Amino acid sequence: MSNRLGVGWLFAAALVPGIVAGSILFHDSYQSQRAHLEQGALQTARALSLAMDRDLAGIRAKVDVLAASPYLKRGDLETFYERAQDVVATEKVAAAVVLIDESGQQILNTLRPFGSPLPRTGHPDLVRRTFESGLPLVSDLYLGGVTKRPFVALEMPVRANGKIVYALDMGIPAERLSQLLVEQQLPAGWVASLVDSQGVVIARSLNAAQYVGQKGRPELLEAMAASPEGALGSHTLEGLPSFVAFTRSGTSGWTVAVAMTRSILDSGVYRSLGLAILTIAAFLVGGAGLAWLFSRHIRYALHNLQAATEAAAGGDLEAMAPCAGPREIARLAERFNTMQEARRDAEAQLRLSASVFSAASEGIVIVGTDARIMDVNRAFTVLTGYGRGEALGQNPRFLRSDRHDPDFYEAIGAELAASGCWQGEVWARRKGGEAFAAYATLTVVRDEAGAVSHYIALFSDITALRRQQEEIERLAYYDTLTGLPNRRLLSDRIQQALSLAARSNAMVAVCYLDLDDFKPINDTYGHDVGDRLIVEVARRLEGVVRSQDTVSRLGGDEFVLLLTELRTHREAEIVLGRVLQVICEPFAINGSHAATISASIGIAFYPEDGTDADVLLRHSDQAMYQAKREGRNRTRKFQPEPAGPAG
Repeated sequence: MSNRLGVGWLFAAALVPGIVAGSILFHDSYQSQRAHLEQGALQTARALSLAMDRDLAGIRAKVDVLAASPYLKRGDLETFYERAQDVVATEKVAAAVVLIDESGQQILNTLRPFGSPLPRTGHPDLVRRTFESGLPLVSDLYLGGVTKRPFVALEMPVRANGKIVYALDMGIPAERLSQLLVEQQLPAGWVASLVDSQGVVIARSLNAAQYVGQKGRPELLEAMAASPEGALGSHTLEGLPSFVAFTRSGTSGWTVAVAMTRSILDSGVYRSLGLAILTIAAFLVGGAGLAWLFSRHIRYALHNLQAATEAAAGGDLEAMAPCAGPREIARLAERFNTMQEARRDAEAQLRLSASVFSAASEGIVIVGTDARIMDVNRAFTVLTGYGRGEALGQNPRFLRSDRHDPDFYEAIGAELAASGCWQGEVWARRKGGEAFAAYATLTVVRDEAGAVSHYIALFSDITALRRQQEEIERLAYYDTLTGLPNRRLLSDRIQQALSLAARSNAMVAVCYLDLDDFKPINDTYGHDVGDRLIVEVARRLEGVVRSQDTVSRLGGDEFVLLLTELRTHREAEIVLGRVLQVICEPFAINGSHAATISASIGIAFYPEDGTDADVLLRHSDQAMYQAKREGRNRTRKFQPEPAGPAG
């Protein structure tokens, strides 16, 4: 009996080293597998954060283009509203474009028809910070002013005339962010959460409706406050013990947290423990061999998964993990591959934003901080005649016309430096040398740190509109027969001359001229001859006055001469003497005939004969009639009527 007990003890003692060795092997395997799974959780959090950043980058590109829209700058909000609806229609994540003024009042919201009454914004603090900083910002969770549902927003300042006039939001519903997390199809027992800068849950892959808007676990928030990335033992919001890995985005300030319940973490290891115990009991060496092979299999699968996640973190969109190894790791590799596909979709969204750039009807030029063109769109090549390859790398000066002096361009640069935006009319030159008028909007684009990253110029050809305006001005201010200033323009010039004379203590002469014996010529030879004579009189008058003087036609055979910068009456008399002389020279009529006419001129001086344009015109008209009564072909200064006898 005792011998059997001794043999038993010896056998048991012989098994002790194997059991100890098996236990050590199991412990090492446990720690290694746990470390790899925890690292996998952190890599998963990084991949999710990167995918979110890609989605936000696509949204920001669209907001950037909308904020620079000329319709918004011109105040054409209805057209801008239609453009914004088109952008939202292509969005998978964002659901609304909202325009907000500095007080926090919504101006338009694509969730409501244009012109509908709108409430104040649900995030006034973000609007205030946008107007104060002038930078694009990402909001924390808030309740939308229209829907009263949880939203986050990417907000961009809108500038006009060097001043921030609006905040432009791209609103993202919290449920859409949660749906993005659900679509990642994390393994059973894994939960992904998105937490804003205040520690509030924005989105969740599990029970989102219950937990969105709540604070995260205190121990997690404490770890997030201490470091932008890390891992810790914690609990899920449902109260399950878990291992949590988190990483914070430098773009949005949001944190992605991935929780893996302890049961998932330990299940594979405990299964291995049972197998190891049975194997050691049955055949210690075989069990150890099988355990080693199993451990190697796990390590290989985790190594492949880790290599793929590290490549993805480095920006490789084609990195994919083999769906091999234990089931949970294979499923994790599957989810990782799904996230990579989501990243590629985000890249496609960026390409869609680029298509907006290419299809815009306005010419768009992107210029780097080195004053070299980085990119142009197709409309630019159509408007200027330059190909894209000809423009890239060039300084935008090659588009300048000779219609502006250096001071004009220096003023534009100063305005851009001061306010970040300039709008106005500018003359440019096409490749063939033809000058054209353009309405341009120049905008400074800054990065998250506030440094200038590049400049955007939008322009459209307004040459036809400019020429129409010039023709309208010509018809409004100039006589159609002679091209001389008409009564309206004359009145403006008299007012300007009087203001200048008041400052310089000078005189101004308003001279009313009426042709003598013009009506018989008009009646005898016809209106065509009369018109040609009037045109010739206008040419002769312009030839004898000084450069600072104005010749205008009021109608018929009546002209007014505005003589400025006079110091004595004699200066005016010299000019008017030349006028009478050139008018008396014969005018050719029908080739072989000539006509001779003269003129009567009345003069009213500022300030002695009046200080108002209408008064001076009236007094010079009265003086002209006095000249006609005295025999014509002469000048007469205004003389006030003598006062009648008293009483």
